[in-house]
Amino acid sequence: MRCALWLIAPLLLSAPLFGQYTYTPTGSLADNTPYCPVINCLISIGGVNSEIKAGFDGTVYGLTSGHVLYTYTHAAGWVQAPSSLQTAGGSAITHISVGSKSQVLALNSAVSPGNNVYVLNSTGTGWQTLAHLAYRSPAEIVPDGSIWGMYGSAIDYWDGTTWANEPGNLKNITVASGSNV
Repeated sequence: MRCALWLIAPLLLSAPLFGQYTYTPTGSLADNTPYCPVINCLISIGGVNSEIKAGFDGTVYGLTSGHVLYTYTHAAGWVQAPSSLQTAGGSAITHISVGSKSQVLALNSAVSPGNNVYVLNSTGTGWQTLAHLAYRSPAEIVPDGSIWGMYGSAIDYWDGTTWANEPGNLKNITVASGSNV
């Protein structure tokens, strides 16, 4: 009898109390990416490989390998962004970075030494260029508006007026805030 109690007690203790705790597996395109051994994991938007970036406030953008920009919400799913956001500076978008709804960055297909760094304008309806020659690849923006990028292996940050160099060399860059690079 004691043996039976020792077997039953753990089962009862691990069971949900009155159905209070249940697990329902869910998934979406934004969170089902398997591990991938490349710099940017690509997932599918409508069957097309895509780069997905999310901001801290839930803003999500996707860029397909065909350079088509999408936005994502739980209510609407993936929706193609307006035509005014499909190119930056008249060239195809090749990379995106999202810090928040108001902090979105796009790199276009311009070649060095041309400018390829653009940020979403204040109305969210188009891209505005950063002043001066700004060819960077990659580049990232964060919620506080800090922008960090690379020119070759050199590390640069946007100081609000121009690009400034940070000592060191990298192969890739990830930014959490202006002081966490």
